[in-house]
Amino acid sequence: MVKASVVDDISGVRRVSARFNSPSANRNISIDLNLNPETGLFEGSYQIEFNDEVGQWTFHYIAAHDNASNLELYYTQDFIGVSENLNFIVKRGESDLENPSINDPALPYAVTTKNEAWINKTIDKDLYIGPNSTITIADDVTITGDVYVYGTLITHGGLSIGGTLNAKTVTYGSTSYAAPGAVRVIGGVNSIRSTSVSNQAYPVPFDIHSEDLTNDMDTAVIKGKTLPFLDVTMQGNPVSLEADGSFTATADPVTSDGISFNLRDVFGNNMKKQISVTDVVAPAEVQNFSVSKTTATELQVSWNANSEQDLNGYELYLNGEFVEAVSADTLDYTFIGLEEGTSYDVAIAAADFNDNVGETVKASGTTLLSKPVVEPINDKSTSVTGQAAVGTTILIAAGEEEIASGKVSSDGNFAIEIPAQKAGTELSISTSNEAGIVSEKAIITVEDKTAPETPKAETVSDKDTMINGTAEAGAAIAIKLGDNTIGEGSADESGNFSIAITKQQAGDKLTVIATDAAGNASEALSITVVDMTAPKAPTVEKVTDKMVSVKGTVEAGSSISVNQGSAEIGTATADAQGNYAVSIAKQTAGTELNVTATDKAGNVSEATMVTVQDGTAPSAPSVEEVTDKSTTVSGTAEAGSNVSVKTGSKELAKSITDKEGNFEVSIAKQKAGTKLIITATDTAGNTSEATEIIISDVTAPEIPSVNPVTHKTTEITGSAEALGKVSVSKDSKVIASGIATEEGTYRIAIDPQPVDTKLEVTVADQAGNISGKASVLVEKAAPEETTRISGKSRYGTAIAISKEGWETADTVVLATAGDFPDALAGGPLAFQEDAPILLTRTGNLTDETKAEIKRLGAKKVIILGSKGAVSLEVEEEVKQMGIITERIGGKNRFDTAALIAERLDSAEAVIAYGLNFPDVLSVSAYAAKNGIPILLTRTDKLPAETAAALKSTSKTHVIGSTGAVAEAVFNSLPNPVRYGGKNRYETGLEVNNKLMMGTEKAFIATGSNFPDALAGSVLAAKNDAPILLVKEQVIPDATAEQLNAYEAYSIFGGTGAVGEIVREQLDQQLKN
Repeated sequence: MVKASVVDDISGVRRVSARFNSPSANRNISIDLNLNPETGLFEGSYQIEFNDEVGQWTFHYIAAHDNASNLELYYTQDFIGVSENLNFIVKRGESDLENPSINDPALPYAVTTKNEAWINKTIDKDLYIGPNSTITIADDVTITGDVYVYGTLITHGGLSIGGTLNAKTVTYGSTSYAAPGAVRVIGGVNSIRSTSVSNQAYPVPFDIHSEDLTNDMDTAVIKGKTLPFLDVTMQGNPVSLEADGSFTATADPVTSDGISFNLRDVFGNNMKKQISVTDVVAPAEVQNFSVSKTTATELQVSWNANSEQDLNGYELYLNGEFVEAVSADTLDYTFIGLEEGTSYDVAIAAADFNDNVGETVKASGTTLLSKPVVEPINDKSTSVTGQAAVGTTILIAAGEEEIASGKVSSDGNFAIEIPAQKAGTELSISTSNEAGIVSEKAIITVEDKTAPETPKAETVSDKDTMINGTAEAGAAIAIKLGDNTIGEGSADESGNFSIAITKQQAGDKLTVIATDAAGNASEALSITVVDMTAPKAPTVEKVTDKMVSVKGTVEAGSSISVNQGSAEIGTATADAQGNYAVSIAKQTAGTELNVTATDKAGNVSEATMVTVQDGTAPSAPSVEEVTDKSTTVSGTAEAGSNVSVKTGSKELAKSITDKEGNFEVSIAKQKAGTKLIITATDTAGNTSEATEIIISDVTAPEIPSVNPVTHKTTEITGSAEALGKVSVSKDSKVIASGIATEEGTYRIAIDPQPVDTKLEVTVADQAGNISGKASVLVEKAAPEETTRISGKSRYGTAIAISKEGWETADTVVLATAGDFPDALAGGPLAFQEDAPILLTRTGNLTDETKAEIKRLGAKKVIILGSKGAVSLEVEEEVKQMGIITERIGGKNRFDTAALIAERLDSAEAVIAYGLNFPDVLSVSAYAAKNGIPILLTRTDKLPAETAAALKSTSKTHVIGSTGAVAEAVFNSLPNPVRYGGKNRYETGLEVNNKLMMGTEKAFIATGSNFPDALAGSVLAAKNDAPILLVKEQVIPDATAEQLNAYEAYSIFGGTGAVGEIVREQLDQQLKN
């Protein structure tokens, strides 16, 4: 029944109807309402038809028509104060939840299989909404468990789910048509703990009630229960389900693999279920089990593979005792550690993974006896010894004849006497036990241990090349000199031998040894080589009419005889080196002497004849002066002698003196300083001592050349006579001088001269001859362009600075790029060591920094700072390069600066604020150049480390205003002078005006960061140049004020530090 109050005071109400929508919103009904005079309400009713959809029908609107044909629609929100639910629910028959044939109250879940509408309901378990079921929630429905939607769930509000709502899709709004797995939230307030939307299968209940199954059954009846709307198959066969999902099915066959089920839902998802079957069937017995191999201590067995799928392996037994289990793929096994010559029972059984063991299969086998171990036997042995199995009997045979036997003792050793056997005889030794088991035979050959007799040989002289003799037939013959073999051969079947050798020296001792085929060597025969060779004819040095001895060389130890005609005029004996000197009276020139040698064996050499020569040389020539303009050499020497003029070993010319002894030799002009060697040789070939003269220099050098000179020039260069003294004059006054190189170039330091100054250059040779004057006018130098020294990073810029200033360096200073104090304090030390400053990361050394250290050829790296600044890993990397390291690092930055200061010998010190860098960048080059340590302070307190370092300091340069170094700290310093401005750039102006450096060049660096300026401080110091600070794109006024003082600029760092605008401004300054 529907009732409504509708009033129209103007034309009156003509018609009223109410519109409702079906639960799935695919149909609506309209109920006509007629005025009831008694109640004053428009009333109407609707008869539910069989085909009307079950569920909640929702109120849509009231349609009111007046008598003026006006229509007005009134929706729920138009009714003020109406708190009743304007919807109605269509129910049909009993709910599945109350139907025991579908839902067992004892189960932890409920199932719906048809369309239902719920209100005021509580379900205290999980809920499965079947694929043909649409559940409509009108209001106040609570489900405490999880909900699984196979059909459709529509809620108008009031739904509470304590678990998870599982669906395939969820929509919100007016959509309410049914779809598998769909949840439609039409409106109202719902409380759902969590929602899972997924295409995966839902978990489903699946319970089996059958007893334990074993694989010895032929068939098995399986009873169980699941959701009634699933398609179920068992072992591929369909299973019929009852209305509550219960089923009974027969499994055939039943195997240990188990019984498989497949559950398929309305979405096509398959869920596999497996029922286990206990394996109680033992494996089949093993086939072809046998003993396949035997040794003295082992039995090997083998068998055929068992093909059963659940086979786990095989169990092996020895004499009824379990030994070991092996895997299923093993088909042989060796029993080890057995007794020799013993019978054993072995067995095997197959076992599966369920501990079922098959029938035992048996076999037997007997171990062998070990072959005896026999010690070597020789032709002098009278017993056979060795080892064999305890208690066995040893049998010894020579060929087929048994020659001895005996027992093995309890310690396994045996010693059996035998008659001595000939070398080469083969003996066989075997052992047997009481069971009649015989071992394999050990075969041993009798060794030859009898040495041959000492060989015999004929006499050998120093002329022989063959040694003949006799020895044991077939023996190898070796002939030795000391440890060296000089000949080898063998005796023939009659025992004779002839062996070739090289000729040996008389007195050499040779040994002859015979060795038989068994390697037995005879005693050595010693032979001394007989001397049968006369000495060689003596060599004789020149003999002159002034000599009182005859000298030469001959065979060592021989006797020397000097004869004039048939008369012997002197004798002597040659020493161990073969030298001799025979004293004689002076002989007349032209006399013939004969010299012979007789060795200790009496062999006499052939005679050497020598004629006494004229041995008196002429006096040294007398020579007049020769200059570099002379073309003759004149003087006097022995009349008729040949005068030779040489330079070194080269002869320039020669001439014969006249009968008065005068000579004049024509030569080409020689260079001043050339040495001439003049000698005179008489007709007998005697040459005088040399007269040496030096060519006098009487020629002035050529006018030197001079390279252009500008007002910036500090070295005057050019070419001049080699090794000449070059003088530079101004206004007839020498202002500089130097010596030209051997290549004829010169480089002389001068002070820069004003433009248009006239300089004159002369050269004086070593003889004092002075050249003409070369003049040069000082010109104005062309303006330079600003250069840039930079890399891709602060590490690269430090490397670029190093390459600019050092071709090589024995020492490198390494500091962290992450903070300024260590590199700042290290600048003066680096300058003192002539070392570049390179930068590193704390934890590792960059590859480019490593490469630069190698390029420099550094032998030592000084690391600044503690391991917190430069880690031990970096130090180890340097050591791995084969370079010595030294670390200067204190407990803090103040301590590190103080430790560095100890390395510098200076009575002055620079004091700077230790917690920021700007003020001290400008002073870094000056401090480095002058070896002044840089010490650090706090603003208002002087650290103890710094105070200790200042004990021997007489003057301090304080950098920065009172904001950096307070007045109290300033006053505590020895003889302090402050350099400070309003900012870092004005401080730089103050430093550079008062702590002057050179004006030829200035280096430019950013004042906004520290790495470039500090790495460049040593290069600036090497160039006696200051560092001026700029901003990235601007030259501050305080810095611009200083630029006129310098003639060139170099920038430290890339365009990110000092921009191109600044470089262009610097170039313009140079042009001006």
